[in-house]
Amino acid sequence: MKNSNLENSDLRQADLYLSSLIGTILTGADFSGASLQFTNMQAADVKGIKNLGLARFVETTNFQFAQLTEKEKSVIRRELWAQQGKKRRLFGGSG
Repeated sequence: MKNSNLENSDLRQADLYLSSLIGTILTGADFSGASLQFTNMQAADVKGIKNLGLARFVETTNFQFAQLTEKEKSVIRRELWAQQGKKRRLFGGSG
C-alpha cells in the first residue's frame, strides 16, 4: 500500500504485521487496537492519527522521516521507554 491515501480510514483492530505504508497519507486514521508489528511507515503522513496509544507494537514500527505531531512523538517515546524498562527489569535493572 505504498503511497496510498488512507486518510480518515478505520484501521481499528487491523493486522498490519509487516505492512509497507511508505509515503502513505494516514491523517485522521483510527489505529485503536491495530497491530503495527514491524510496520513500515517511513515518510508517511501520520499527523493527527487517532488512538496510536491504543495500537499494539508501536515500538517496532519504522517512523523514519514520517510527518509527526508532538502528540504522536510522545506516544512513540512512551512506548519505546516502556520497552526499555521491560528490558532493564529482565536483566536485573531497576527500570
